[in-house]
Amino acid sequence: MGATVSKLDKELVEEYVELTYFTKNEINKLYNKFAGLDDRISPDNFAQVRLDESQLKQLPEFRANPFLHRLIEVFSTSDALEDGDRSLSFEDYLDMVNVLSEKAPFNLKAHYAFRVMDFDGDDFIGPADLKWIINTTARNDKQRLDREELKHLTTAILEEADLDKDNKIGESEFEHMLKKSPDFMESFQVRII
Repeated sequence: MGATVSKLDKELVEEYVELTYFTKNEINKLYNKFAGLDDRISPDNFAQVRLDESQLKQLPEFRANPFLHRLIEVFSTSDALEDGDRSLSFEDYLDMVNVLSEKAPFNLKAHYAFRVMDFDGDDFIGPADLKWIINTTARNDKQRLDREELKHLTTAILEEADLDKDNKIGESEFEHMLKKSPDFMESFQVRII
């Protein structure tokens, strides 16, 4: 990992405080954590250097996260995302950890959770998205569910969450489902600081 780095410009930190749920001290800690992953990063060039998934996996809070690649896809502002550039700038990283912070409100978390789970980007969570989610989260010793178990679970989720019975879950249906999940706010967060 990179060397100890200096703090960001105070005016920029103030701007980040206005745009996030973080304090000045937390912003500086997040910057130091981000910059510590790449020796090239300094307060003068941090906006130009992007970190890829392998670098972000060095952080304990993302090391075992099965959705890190989706988080990067959702939060990345890279123009080359369609070409497979899965990387985050510091501001992308700040946006991501802001949403994942314990201070972020339910509606913000629900919106981004929906985007992360919408693997095909069609603005719905359909059967294919659900199968991907289930296969990613319901592994036992790296074994996936068999075809029948997967079909049964997908059908059960759609029966519960698909209120308009169109065989897909829209964002409002997803949010409604999350409101019934008492542990969502804790599960869609990472301890960053």
